[in-house]
Amino acid sequence: MDDLNSRFATCFAENSTRDAIYTADGQTLSFGRVERAASQIAQGMVQRGVKPGDTVICLLDSFALNLCAWFAIWRLGCNLAASASVENFSGSGVRIDAALMSSDQTCGTARQLLFDQSWMDADVEVLPPVLAGSIYFPTTHTPRDLSVLRMTPDQLVEDARIYDATLGGGHGAAYLSTPVDSMRSFRDVLRAFQAGRAVLGPDVPLDQAWQAIQRAGATELFVAPMSLHKLTEAASAAGGADVIKRVFVGTGTAQQNMLKRAIGVFSGARFDLAAGTPETSFYAHKIYDPDSHQTGQIGQVVGALVAQIRDADDQPLGADQAGSLAIWVPPAARLEGYLNRQPAYDADGWCTPGFLAQMDAAGNVTKLGRTDDRINIGGARYFSGKIEAALDTLPMVRRTAVIRVFDASGAEAMGIVVEPTHLFNGADFDALLQRGFRFVGETIVRATDALPMTPQGGPDRARLAEIWDDLTAP
Repeated sequence: MDDLNSRFATCFAENSTRDAIYTADGQTLSFGRVERAASQIAQGMVQRGVKPGDTVICLLDSFALNLCAWFAIWRLGCNLAASASVENFSGSGVRIDAALMSSDQTCGTARQLLFDQSWMDADVEVLPPVLAGSIYFPTTHTPRDLSVLRMTPDQLVEDARIYDATLGGGHGAAYLSTPVDSMRSFRDVLRAFQAGRAVLGPDVPLDQAWQAIQRAGATELFVAPMSLHKLTEAASAAGGADVIKRVFVGTGTAQQNMLKRAIGVFSGARFDLAAGTPETSFYAHKIYDPDSHQTGQIGQVVGALVAQIRDADDQPLGADQAGSLAIWVPPAARLEGYLNRQPAYDADGWCTPGFLAQMDAAGNVTKLGRTDDRINIGGARYFSGKIEAALDTLPMVRRTAVIRVFDASGAEAMGIVVEPTHLFNGADFDALLQRGFRFVGETIVRATDALPMTPQGGPDRARLAEIWDDLTAP
């Protein structure tokens, strides 16, 4: 397989004079300039004692400089610690050898490499590619367990190949809205660069993003839902939305009304939605259909992957049955796994990322929540996420959460917490539960003005269990 550095060297050579980066202040860097800057930064690191095999973190305050530094680190055969904070690796087993920074920041025991503009004035030869190092990502893959994932150079190359084979090579420059130190940003940037496409952001402030997108001539938006909402309104007011050819919403939780509005404004764009995991990048994708309004929680598994829904005994389930999601990943695309807990894959190459899901006969996967959404009531097993997904379609609620509670006699019951709309009617809601959810046994309904949510975007069931006694009937 091609080494990552060799792949980038080819890209830089073939696209030397073309724009590679559009910066927050309106400047541009060509692919050739990025490669030269990477060599200059690499020389600065070598002069300050960095050697092949070291792990280096970049804490520069510029996306363009950070990106050039990533290539510098790989060109030296070093490893990249992908985060904006050294503390994110505390206790992970990853030793940070050096921290490249523009000011005297906190870097623990890592050697400080204070960057200044003189580094960029050095007259250096372009470094020949060597075997690139790995990249380490801190990830909150589960809320209870901060871990670190390692991606090898081969895996980064294969990730880009799977991406292009699934979604195509793209239309042109891309705007990225996710934070610079997020795993999604790294992978989207590296995918774009391996395809010879320029990137804008993600350090461009969101209130200036649409103007920057127009100046840069970007034709793709790789955005989170909130960014899409703001960009849609800005494009509607300022015009020029017809230049956008693709909108990739990298999440499965985009609201339907937001997507419908965006399609009306970016009428010439194709909308791709995705759901995924850190270990497998995105695993399911689909072109958004405004007629069905199904979000990115449902879609076809990417061509190189295989999905399976399993029961509690780890046995495959049939179509439309809810269970644990398992994903088989080709050997070349597998991460080496978590550094301080279990491997990402079993001996046969299956990854079980902890999602509750179901798959229809056509192979569409619907992510319903996490497998710890399963609750036991009176010896029966129920899936909170599946029930919530059904209830959330009702106009009378904004969203719902399902937890296990106890009634006045101390018996187990299903607690349903609703965040009601002005259409809510308690009698109608109870009647619907009796008709459509008789299988769940006794239910107790409570209401809240604002359902507490987790950082991952789901209902915070642990918090709801704590405040259950303070909630009142709607």
